[in-house]
Amino acid sequence: GLWVKMDEPLLPEGEAKPSWTWFGYSVDLDGDLACVAAALESAVYIFRRNRDDGDSAAWTQIDKLSVDRLRIWECMVAGNTVAVQTYDPSTEGDNKPGLRDIRLYHYDPDRNGFSVLQDPLPANSYNRVLSKDYLAFSATSASPSGDGVVYDGVSIYHQQDEHGPFNLHQILNSSDYNDMFGARLA
Repeated sequence: GLWVKMDEPLLPEGEAKPSWTWFGYSVDLDGDLACVAAALESAVYIFRRNRDDGDSAAWTQIDKLSVDRLRIWECMVAGNTVAVQTYDPSTEGDNKPGLRDIRLYHYDPDRNGFSVLQDPLPANSYNRVLSKDYLAFSATSASPSGDGVVYDGVSIYHQQDEHGPFNLHQILNSSDYNDMFGARLA
């Protein structure tokens, strides 16, 4: 297909967002859905491409997912599922990041909105991937010496049907201590 530059930047409804919100900190798209994180605003904006809009196929904001008191680390979209990794800045300390989790939402095109799929999944991870009906993320913990992060393995979750929750499917581990297993997922 042909890629066409949009005349206007993709921004939330209303006025332009100030730079302090970090709008665009994380971006993902799949088909006609896109998610854009405003990390310091604790929100993820969801856009849908309107293919009935002629050649421009304009993107329109359809929803805003907010997570009070938390910060957005990353957003991901696959099919009608949006995953948002958050962290709690109040749990940050010396050389340790805040506690993280992944929140999962389902987009319902008939009502043009989102619903929560399940309770958040604990995910103290820097690496994650969402693909159709699978979610994988590396598990991390502090090293025994306290001088860094140990990658403990990879948790794989599977969704049986698109309206249902993601359930733990398998945990992949390596027998070598701190061999960076799961440090990069794609």
